Amino acid sequence: MKVLLVIGLVALLFLLLYRRLRPYLKIVGSFLNSIRQFQQINANQAGKQSPAQQSEKLVHCETCGTWVPIGRALSSGSSGTFFCSADCQRGREVKKRSAS
Repeated sequence: MKVLLVIGLVALLFLLLYRRLRPYLKIVGSFLNSIRQFQQINANQAGKQSPAQQSEKLVHCETCGTWVPIGRALSSGSSGTFFCSADCQRGREVKKRSAS
């Protein structure tokens, strides 16, 4: 009988302790989940990058002569010319109009 009483009291103590610590355990759990998600994202990004993506082709700006990655360059449609910025693209159009 005494053993059952002691076991019951110990179980009650653990229950009360768990109820008290439960919010903190949830916070720790969500923090660990966030860390795992960041690690998975980093692992996925590292696996997706191929050498071709890491070294992007450079193109020459027609107006100022700056070399720009093709992903950031502005194209002028069918003529195949590239510009580093909208200002350079507008500058090229102004030069064309003044030359005509």
